[in-house]
Amino acid sequence: MDVKDFLSKFLQFGIDKGYFQQRKVKDLPKVCCLQSEVEVIDFDKTKECICKEIKIQSSKSCDALRILPESERMDFIEFKGFRKFIGSNSNTNETKIKKHIEKFDLSRKIADSEYILRTVLYTRPSTTNEEHQHYDQTEKNFIIVTDLEDSIESIMLTLDFLSVASSPIENTIKMKLREEIENIRSSELHNIKQPQLKSCKSFDTFYQEQ
Repeated sequence: MDVKDFLSKFLQFGIDKGYFQQRKVKDLPKVCCLQSEVEVIDFDKTKECICKEIKIQSSKSCDALRILPESERMDFIEFKGFRKFIGSNSNTNETKIKKHIEKFDLSRKIADSEYILRTVLYTRPSTTNEEHQHYDQTEKNFIIVTDLEDSIESIMLTLDFLSVASSPIENTIKMKLREEIENIRSSELHNIKQPQLKSCKSFDTFYQEQ
């Protein structure tokens, strides 16, 4: 058995047990990408099932999950809408934006999400030591998706470009988001990569191209 085989079996196990309930992004509750046709696992439902079944306290899990056997990876996905925040805080300052982003507690979401998924694996009675190794070898991405413009994900962001492309409050949000995720390092433990930023539009394109 290789990683692809393991992920295929793990995905099917989660579906059969009701841990992995699949739906389109646009059908998730309170999602900011209202047009997205990408199919994901409703990870909030996964968390609810696991916490109830093994009687643990609720955690700060991400919104969605994609298990991609052919790519030998798992993508944890968090949706963060800022349009409403911008609409009601046009005169806000950098400090308030920073505090708003810090409330997301992205580092904890990453850790708790991986813990929930690993717990799903432990509930599978037939899991072998080899499969546990395959789980650790699987690349795990954390993708943060916002309803801001596409420039949110660009590594080449400059203040000059931002000043033309967006409003001042959007510029500050983008910069603070970028600072936040750059402070979250990848981890060799369970092969967790540094978070990525995407817009709703580029998120759909990202999966269409795979």
